[in-house]
Formats: sequence, structure tokens, C-alpha cells
Amino acid sequence: MDPPEKNTVEVCPTMNLAIRRKIIDEVGGFDETLVRGEDTDFTYQVTRTHRIVYEPRAVVHFRGSPNLRTASTKCARHFVGMGQIFAKHRFSLDYIRLVKFRLPIRGLLLLAGILSLFLAPWQLSSAIFGFLAADMLYRMGKMYRKYRDRCVLYYLIFFGFWSILSLGFFYGVAKKLLSGSSTRLQKAAIST
Repeated sequence: MDPPEKNTVEVCPTMNLAIRRKIIDEVGGFDETLVRGEDTDFTYQVTRTHRIVYEPRAVVHFRGSPNLRTASTKCARHFVGMGQIFAKHRFSLDYIRLVKFRLPIRGLLLLAGILSLFLAPWQLSSAIFGFLAADMLYRMGKMYRKYRDRCVLYYLIFFGFWSILSLGFFYGVAKKLLSGSSTRLQKAAIST
């Protein structure tokens, strides 16, 4: 019996995944050259020729980062990994629509805003920071409507921090472009 179409995904960043060995071999396994996001890249590759089905009623327990330092490191590595994946897939628009590209753009805007404080007329700085503030308030309102709790404070506190860390995305793009072709499990151990 075929699974319902609404329970399929194109990319599945997860720590809870079961895939047939035949498909893993066909795709070539996980790309060990990525700093982070191997699961996202792997499942993206799988969905080019197969479907990934999820069970919405499944309960998965996940332990988050034990402290802010670990969470921050993971966050920075996440953006570097997403940049590597984006470069690996040759800046595919098909891939970019699957990832949240807004944060690196906000990071660039934040950097431009900071630089414009020193190098441009005050109107440009005001426009950039005004846009970023409006975007942040919009997203906080959206989160509050969805969750109805104080998680919006978390977003407020970490908004700028995430934006700066998201610049790692561009570092990941450069790193992947400069490293050459990917080695997927060393090209499956040189085809065994």
C-alpha cells in the first residue's frame, strides 16, 4: 500500500530515520566532508529518486544542548554546513527553497547596517535597522500567535546572535568551493 502523499517530505533533517540499505548504497551514504547537515544532504539526495514518509503520530524524544556554549557552536556549524550543501548542489534553486535562507540574508543586512554606521549616511543605517526591527517584530508576533508563550523572548534575545552566526553559511559556501569535489564516504571506499 502506498503511503499518503501528504506524509512525504523532500528533506528530512532528523536524528530518527530508517532507510533501506539498498537506498543508502544507491545514494552513496552520508557526505563526511560536511561540517554539519549530513542528514539534510542525505535525505535531499534520497528524495531525488525515492520518497521519504513520516508518521505524524510518532513521538521522538530529543535532548537539546546542555548549555548555551554548545548550542551556539551547533548553531554556527549548522550555518557553515548549510552553506557547504548549497555550494555542493551548485546553488540549485530547487535546494534553496527547502532551506531557510532568510537568516543569512539578515546576517548580511546586520553586517551592512553596522558598517553603514561608519561609512554611509544615517538614513541608510536607519533604513537597514528599521527593516531588521520590523522583520523581528513580525516574526515574534507570528511565534506568539503560534505558541502563546514566552518563547518570543528567546527569539528577541537571540535574533541578532543568530543573524551574525548565519554568516557562517557564506563561509561554508567558500569552504566547499575551495575544497573541490565531495567525497561521499571516500567515494564509497573507492568503489570497494
